[in-house]
Amino acid sequence: MADEVTQGLKRRATTLVNATPDSSAFLRAIIETTPECIKVVTTDGRLAQMNSAGLQMIEASSWNGVDGLYASDLIAPEHRDLWQEHHDRICRGEALTWRFDIIGLRGTRRNMETHAVPIELSDGSVGQLAITRDISAHTQAEESLQRANEALERKVLERTRELEEAIERLQQSERSFELLVTSVTDYAIF
Repeated sequence: MADEVTQGLKRRATTLVNATPDSSAFLRAIIETTPECIKVVTTDGRLAQMNSAGLQMIEASSWNGVDGLYASDLIAPEHRDLWQEHHDRICRGEALTWRFDIIGLRGTRRNMETHAVPIELSDGSVGQLAITRDISAHTQAEESLQRANEALERKVLERTRELEEAIERLQQSERSFELLVTSVTDYAIF
């Protein structure tokens, strides 16, 4: 009985493994269930496709609301030039990874990291295929750690200065004591 169950499970697993890698439904399922934004941006910078995770990141209720939107409209103003420069390089054939901030449709700012490659689009032009992750929590943790390190460094410098001052006072006391001992010794000798 156990052998029959094991054989049945093996047959089912083999069927799933053999059936799914070539299946477009399988690929669509991966794209839709990944927590990262997967998007295609046209050469002129318009959104051509975006998965549901990406739609959530940009605070869009559906694809219909952002179909054809310029991706740069979602990029924080201080990051737009760099984003456009990288997009142009990707459309010329480079693969790049970089960080930038977005401002969602409802105003939420997020720190993003994207890995992008060129992709040939249906009209023959080259666009950008990007996998982008929200690294806001990671960025906040890095900033918090940086602030803690800076505070620790200030405290170490402060304590070092206090110790140096204490050592200087101790050395002055030592010199005073030596002078006192020398004076007492000289007085006792005369």
